Amino acid sequence: MLSSNTFLDDMLLKGLYIVLVLIVSLLLAMIPILSRKTDSLFRTLVISGITLICSAFPGGADKIIGLIASWFNLAPYVEPQTDYVQLFIGILILVIAFIHRYTIQNKLYILNMQGSVRHFVTCDKYLKDLNVADHQAREIIIDTGWAQENFRSMNKSQWKSLKTQIEDTLTAFCNKDYKKSFTGMAPIPITIYAGTCYKNQEITSFLEYNNSTDSYVELRKSKNYPNLTCFTQESTKSDEIVVAISITAQISGSDLAQFNYPIVSITCPNCNDNTITSSLQLQSYVDTIADQLEALSKQGIKRIHLLCAIQSSLAFALGQRFAHMQNRLTEIVSYHYVKSENPCYVKGIVVSGVNKGKIYID
Repeated sequence: MLSSNTFLDDMLLKGLYIVLVLIVSLLLAMIPILSRKTDSLFRTLVISGITLICSAFPGGADKIIGLIASWFNLAPYVEPQTDYVQLFIGILILVIAFIHRYTIQNKLYILNMQGSVRHFVTCDKYLKDLNVADHQAREIIIDTGWAQENFRSMNKSQWKSLKTQIEDTLTAFCNKDYKKSFTGMAPIPITIYAGTCYKNQEITSFLEYNNSTDSYVELRKSKNYPNLTCFTQESTKSDEIVVAISITAQISGSDLAQFNYPIVSITCPNCNDNTITSSLQLQSYVDTIADQLEALSKQGIKRIHLLCAIQSSLAFALGQRFAHMQNRLTEIVSYHYVKSENPCYVKGIVVSGVNKGKIYID
């Protein structure tokens, strides 16, 4: 009959073997992750941990060496024992590896297109608002403050420099393996153009700055939001058309007076700074606007003058959609609004068509 100590030892060993089998099975399932270059530390910790765990159990070599030693009276034969300290350290290293992996998986890269008002999302206050740890967030800045302040006087050389910076930054941003967020207060034409440079990539979340609470909020997944309405104002026939999108503010008739083209207005019931609060709402608005622009393009319109009072998230998402519709859209010019000037819309950026990326002056 087995003693209670022997029984407990056997049960402990069986339990440890079960744990080992589970760990090995989990590691086999994670082979694709272990093969990534970006997980080198995770891979090193896992290999070290599993090596310590395996070597903690007595093997055949230990028994053979012990028997040979006893045969030659070098030492009495002692049954090799499991090294529980080594086993514990190995399991601890594996736990640390998976904690590290979880932290890496939740790393967040934030593309911040700053305008004349500059906010850094990775400061402690804003990260706390977003419930993101400091070590998990990495912010990539595109500073367009000078362009926002001097958009009207920006020449081709200055725009070429900024355009190259945007394209290079977006290319690097595309290559990040982790979660990606977008925020910004850059001029609408610049933000839309940046979106066109982010084709075939996904933004995990959009962050919007709330001026009244001095905080950043992530667009949630609420299904309750107002729909956009579209209507055309009567005007003379033309192969060019104005599309005015009013979401954060209502684009007035006086602002539109400089254009002698038919006007299509796309608006929501109540225009406010943070009208878009939902990712589903954002997607719905992108669909509505893109469908309207595609329908106008099919009617033989040669140029669409796009005037936008919208949030940065919608501007970037529209740019992304335009990138997928280049063969279905006519030339679209996105204008920058200058309230203190008359006329308000003079200079824009072509965001669709063969002249995409060029400055347009009306």
